[in-house]
Amino acid sequence: MSYEITLVLGIMLVGVTFVALLVRKLVWSLILLFYSSIVFGALLIAYGAAFAGLFHIITFAGAVSVLFMVILMIVGAEAWEYPDKLGKDNLVGMILAILAAIPLVLLVSNFEPFPGRITEQVQLSGLTAQPDGALGFLWLLRSWDLLLVVILVAAAMLGVMNLFSREGGVEK
Repeated sequence: MSYEITLVLGIMLVGVTFVALLVRKLVWSLILLFYSSIVFGALLIAYGAAFAGLFHIITFAGAVSVLFMVILMIVGAEAWEYPDKLGKDNLVGMILAILAAIPLVLLVSNFEPFPGRITEQVQLSGLTAQPDGALGFLWLLRSWDLLLVVILVAAAMLGVMNLFSREGGVEK
């Protein structure tokens, strides 16, 4: 895997997550966190951990986003109101968050995950039906999981459409 792909995915992950935390509307924040989960799963897949990446995408980008959408549809997006101005409390919180993130970035930059791990290719070599391609095992072995991911993404998109159709309409 090349350094450029990692750099682009890392910048996308940090950027989308940062914007999701700064957005005032809860629906937009949820959608951006959904996309950050997909980018993180793609980053895991790019590092060669396809099972972990797909598990992350299924769990967080699929199930958790659908759960949050259902909660927003039940409670309503008007339940959480934020002030539109950047106050002293918000500024202090952002400074503390940045200061707390600096040691974490330094720790993560020196971390080598699982130095003596067994690669997925070694695990897949014991199978009778060999997958072809980077994610070929989905079609051979995990087709029901793929169907579940498609259903979860479709349910999330229906929730988004429902929320946006309510958000712009006139209430009677």
